[in-house]
Amino acid sequence: MGLSPEKASLTLSSIETLPNPNESQQPDHTYVQSKQGGRQLVARRTILPALTNPMGHIDDLAGWLLRHLILKLDGSSRVTLVNQQAAGDLQKSAVESLGVSFRNKQKREEVRRIIYEASASYFVIDPIQLGMLRIRLSPRPPADEMEELNIHPAGIPFIRKRPQ
Repeated sequence: MGLSPEKASLTLSSIETLPNPNESQQPDHTYVQSKQGGRQLVARRTILPALTNPMGHIDDLAGWLLRHLILKLDGSSRVTLVNQQAAGDLQKSAVESLGVSFRNKQKREEVRRIIYEASASYFVIDPIQLGMLRIRLSPRPPADEMEELNIHPAGIPFIRKRPQ
């Protein structure tokens, strides 16, 4: 059983991205991008039927979509999720896990709660090395988003007080 046409469109939109300046957009095609699957130009007429009728389009589903929608969590993949990561373009959709967390307060707070329950330290994102995002643990949560996510001189002391 596949997704409804509305749910299929919503699922596709979650991995769609705009063409880069050097890329052309073809009619009835879209770019999909994710950390797991990289970036591809795909035909909508192929992807949407694979989501609504997966058994009839198993090759398309496996080859074009599942790599963008499934996260492989083996040992090295789990470690990679917490490594320093490129911040990326803040005007585009985030691809890296820390970039997604940096842009989404609700997700950051949920990770912070889970880490605190497990370790009595607070998960915070360190944006001080321009262009890169790092995870730090803090003895206290940030006072607000401005303290945690900014590179303003007022936020730097909070970053420096965190254990490395």
